[in-house]
Amino acid sequence: MSGEVLTTPITQDQPLMIDAIDSAYARNIALKQAIYARGL
Repeated sequence: MSGEVLTTPITQDQPLMIDAIDSAYARNIALKQAIYARGL
């Protein structure tokens, strides 16, 4: 990561989801759907 800001608290060993990052990627609906469709 390169200085991204988290929008929600993340606990240790919890998966980091795209919604928890303040990023242009998180605001791109098509990209977000592709990431979630891919699974953990």
